[in-house]
Amino acid sequence: MPPQPTSGPATRAEAGEAEALESLGKAEFQRLRLAEAEECHRGALAIRRRLGDVHGTAVSTNALGLLGLRRRRLDEAELRFAEAAETFRTLGERRWTALMRTNLAETLCDAGRPGEACEVVEQVLADFRDLDDHFGVGNALWLLSRARRESGDPGAAARAIAEALSLAAAEDNRLWQGHWLAESARVELARGRAAEALRLARESAAVQQRLGDTAREAAALDIAGEACGALGRLEEAAGLHGEAIERFREADAHWQLAHALVNLAEVLGRLGEPARTVWEEAAGELGRFDDPEASALAERVAARLEAS
Repeated sequence: MPPQPTSGPATRAEAGEAEALESLGKAEFQRLRLAEAEECHRGALAIRRRLGDVHGTAVSTNALGLLGLRRRRLDEAELRFAEAAETFRTLGERRWTALMRTNLAETLCDAGRPGEACEVVEQVLADFRDLDDHFGVGNALWLLSRARRESGDPGAAARAIAEALSLAAAEDNRLWQGHWLAESARVELARGRAAEALRLARESAAVQQRLGDTAREAAALDIAGEACGALGRLEEAAGLHGEAIERFREADAHWQLAHALVNLAEVLGRLGEPARTVWEEAAGELGRFDDPEASALAERVAARLEAS
């Protein structure tokens, strides 16, 4: 049996302090004040461990994992999510366990390990179906689509994301729809259907603009730019990548910004226009990260700079 929290006024006060720190950490995370968010969540974690609050400890561990994922400290994020998932499993909390494994699968995708992510998310999907958790099912399908697409199986990805979008339509949920449309656009691009990818990406961007989600709007615009590039509409592609870059800057989304800069530089090269300053900015953004995928992209950017 896991240790149980003790009781008493002092304990209740400390538990309240941990809850307050957890809430403040979430608020700081939303404001992108990540150092402050980490301090809050570490404080909450220390209190909860001292009190023997096993559930709360897992919640704080997950919060630190999300910070690691945001910063692309992927090894740390993977360990945090695996630890939290195991804790919730021992507590018999199936939904929390599935949520932690969803986060773990996303981390594996970010780490360039989509095959492992597929294995994790397929079990997560089965759990959410049993729990009749529609958002959990849809989110798992979105992640399964990504993992299948990145594993080189766009046909399986298309089936997964189509089911997710059907759920969004049934629930009349524009938030879900806007997010999952972007993945559908990526899938269509991977299937060589650039015109359909462009339509879906534009629809996603329009939804995200109405919702006020700058980072996701930027992601959709960047996909639309890739689709235009595939269609040979290079001026339009450059404009869309430029819009995405401005919005990623607003959202302080450095990893996505780096990719959008690379996309713009590639298009400018195809247009015969100078792109060195764009490559240089991409190199600077990539210097913030040290995971293998970031290192590989940084090497590619460095090679382009050397050749220019």
